[in-house]
Amino acid sequence: MKASTWIVLIIVGALLIIVGLSIATQVVWQQGPYGISYPTASFALPGYALAGIGGLLITISILGFIIGYQKEAAKEIVSEGIRKWKEPSPPPPPSANVKYCPKCGASMSKDSTYCPKCGEKQT
Repeated sequence: MKASTWIVLIIVGALLIIVGLSIATQVVWQQGPYGISYPTASFALPGYALAGIGGLLITISILGFIIGYQKEAAKEIVSEGIRKWKEPSPPPPPSANVKYCPKCGASMSKDSTYCPKCGEKQT
């Protein structure tokens, strides 16, 4: 998903938390015995449930954004590794102390009398 989608989900989650907590804190005054009124919070459970859903939505949105970002970074790292793997490696720079066998092409020291690979006597 796009980053804007995750931001919208986070905003919706925040609004759910705000609405849920305002519903949960609504106080209803009830008339008790002897004419005494007492407060009750009859909307507490639905309000807290709505706020909890909002918090869950924010958490999932943030984790989804992070996982999506890491997935894209991993794809980039893997494709870079594959590209480097497919490229031929450059030949080693020639050295002053190296010579090559005329028969098999193996590299050896300039002081070698025989090829270490094929055993051909070197001139």
